[in-house]
Amino acid sequence: MKSFEQFFDRYFRNSVPCSFSYDGKPARFGPLCDAGEDPSRKHYVRLMETDRFRAALHVDVLYDAAVEWWLELSAPTDYDSDVVSDLYYCDFGLERPFIETATGARYPALHWAKGSRASETDFQPQVENLWPFSDDTLRFQCDFGRSSSGCMPYFNLQTEEEKGVIFAIGWTGQWYFSVHRRDTDYKISTIELKAEMDRARFRVYSGEVLLLPGMLAMLWDGTGLEGSYNLFRRLIYKDMPKRNNGASVNMPISFLAWGGRNAAYHKDAIKTIKDQHFGGDQCYWIDAGWYGAGDETSEAHYRDTWYFNVGEWNALPSLYPNGMEEVGNAAADAGMDFLLWFELERCVSRHEIVKKHREYFLGAKLPFTEDDFYEGARTRYSLMLNLGNDEARKYITQVLAEHIEKCRIRCLRIDFNHEPLFHWRYGDSEDRWGITEIKYINGFYTMIDELRERFPYLMVDNCASGGRRLDFQMMRRSVPLSFTDYLCTPDRRDEAMQAENYAVTQWVPVHGEFISRTDDYGFRSHLCSAVCIHMGPGVEQLAQRRDWYARMIEQSRRAQPILEKDHYLLTSLNADTREWFAYEVYDEESGKGLILAFRRENCMNSSITVKLHGLHPEGSYVFENADTQEKQAMTAGRLEDGFVIELPEKRSSALIFFEQERK
Repeated sequence: MKSFEQFFDRYFRNSVPCSFSYDGKPARFGPLCDAGEDPSRKHYVRLMETDRFRAALHVDVLYDAAVEWWLELSAPTDYDSDVVSDLYYCDFGLERPFIETATGARYPALHWAKGSRASETDFQPQVENLWPFSDDTLRFQCDFGRSSSGCMPYFNLQTEEEKGVIFAIGWTGQWYFSVHRRDTDYKISTIELKAEMDRARFRVYSGEVLLLPGMLAMLWDGTGLEGSYNLFRRLIYKDMPKRNNGASVNMPISFLAWGGRNAAYHKDAIKTIKDQHFGGDQCYWIDAGWYGAGDETSEAHYRDTWYFNVGEWNALPSLYPNGMEEVGNAAADAGMDFLLWFELERCVSRHEIVKKHREYFLGAKLPFTEDDFYEGARTRYSLMLNLGNDEARKYITQVLAEHIEKCRIRCLRIDFNHEPLFHWRYGDSEDRWGITEIKYINGFYTMIDELRERFPYLMVDNCASGGRRLDFQMMRRSVPLSFTDYLCTPDRRDEAMQAENYAVTQWVPVHGEFISRTDDYGFRSHLCSAVCIHMGPGVEQLAQRRDWYARMIEQSRRAQPILEKDHYLLTSLNADTREWFAYEVYDEESGKGLILAFRRENCMNSSITVKLHGLHPEGSYVFENADTQEKQAMTAGRLEDGFVIELPEKRSSALIFFEQERK
C-alpha cells in the first residue's frame, strides 16, 4: 500500500500524467483537488481554464489498487476554443534502475501481446528488453481504428523480478503508444511512455463536451509476472457487467444457429434443445443473415447476402413471415435467453436509410454492385453510421430498443466487420482533425450505456470480427463471446486455439468462443469461461449424441465460474503438437480449482508432473477426474513434489477439478 501511495503522489498528485498544447502553448493545470468518492473509486480533478476553454483532468483511484485518468474538454461559452494540439493522453516518465539477475534476466522489460488478426498467433505474449545502449523507441498501434486489432492495448512494464506497472488504454478507437528509454546515467534510466490519438488537432466548438481516451495504471509488487496478470484480471472483472443479481458474469450455455435458417427451423431447434434436458441457464443464439429488405436468403455462412444486407434491420419475410419476435418468444417460452446479431455501425450504400438520411453516414456513397461483393463491400460500398451525430445515434438506439422489446432479447450481439479509421478521417475538417473519432466513440459508449440503463438485464456481446475491440472501456460494458475469428479459418488447429484461449485470459477475464468440435479433445481446446455450442451441422446432432453433449455441458457449467478466476501456466505457452500443454485455474476464496491438460498428437510422453500454484500451504485438497469421477485427496505438502497427470493416448485431454477440504 505504501508503494502505491508513493506512486500516486509522485505521478498524479505532484505531476500531470498527460500533456497538450492550447493555442500553441503548453497546457498548465491547477492543483489536484478531491472530488468525492464512492465504494469503488476516489475521485480527483485538475482544471485548466481560459475565457473560452475548459480542460478537466479526471483522476480516479480504483479499489485502492490502480489509477485511471482521462481528459474532458469543453467550450462552455458562446464561442469556439483555440486549437488543441500535441495531445498525449499518457505522458509518463518512470525512473527505474537497470537490473541483471543471477539467472541472466534483465530489467526493465516491456511485456505486450499481439491482438486479433484471425491467425494462429492471436494474443501471443511478446517481450522487449529496455537495456542500456538499445535506445530505439518502441512504437505500437492498433490496426485502422479497432482497439485490439493487431496489438492489444495493454503493456506490462516489469521493473524488477517481482515489481512493475501495467498500463492499459481505454479507447475503442485508434491509439498509438510509444516507449523510449532515456538514460540518466549508466545505472538509472527514465522510461518515457506516451499515448496519443490519430492526428488530433482541433478546436472545441461552443457547447461541446468531449471525453478523450482513458488510461489505467496498476502497480504490482511481490506477485511475480504471472501474478500481475491475475491482479489485473481481478481489477477489470470487478467492473464487468454481471448476471445473477451482480454476483458473477457466468454466461448461460449458448446454442448458435445461422440467421439464414427460417423460423420453423429455429423453433424446432429450441424444442429439440429443451427436450434434451441439459439443465441450467441456456441461450438461443441467432447469428448473422436474418435481415434484409428483399426475398433473398443467406445460405452460406461467410460469403453471401449477410454482408451486404447490413443496415436493413427488418427480418427477411421469406424466412420470418411473422417477424423475429416469433423466435424470440419461442426461446423465452422455453426458458431460454435470446441473443440476436447486429452490425449496427455499418450500412451498405444501396439501403433506404441512406437515401432518407445521408447526413447520418460517414464515407463516400458509391454505387453497389455484387461483383466481388465481399471485399468490395469492405472497401467501397459500406458507409458508417456516424454515432457522433446525435440524431443518427438516437435512430439506431431506437431500432435496437424496439428489437430488444418485441423479440425479448437478453443478449445483444454487436459485430463490426469494418475498419473505421479512414471514415473518421473522411469526416474531419481542417481545424477539426480527430473530432469525428472522438465524438463517434463518445456516442458509441452513450448508445450502449443508454440501452443497458433502459434494459438492466441486457448483456452485450462484443465481437468486432472476433476480438478486435478488447479495451477496458468495452470490457466494462460487454463480454466478448467470440474472441477470435481464427475459429472461422478452414485450417485452424486445436493446439493454436488452446494457446490463444490461455493467452487472451492474461488481459480479458471472461471470454467465449464457438465450439463445433465433437470430441473431448477438440471441445476442451475451445473451452472458455463463456461456452457456445455451434449447431452448424444441424440441431439433430444434439439428440443423436445427447449423452456426450450432456457430459460436456455439465463439465462446462461446472468449469465456468472457476475459469473466471486466477490462471497459472503449468507448461510453456505453446502450440507444438510434440509437447504437452496444461494450465491451472484457482479461486483462492472458494478453494476450488481445475487443471486442463492436453497430450498432443505427436507427444511421446504419456505423463507429466506439474507444480500447482496458489494453494494454501496447510490445506488438503480433493482431486476429481471429470471423465472417470475417480477422486484422490492430497495435502499441499505432498503436492510440493508435483501433481502427476497421465494420458495413455495421444491427442487426448484431462479435465481435473479440485477443492480444498473445509474443516
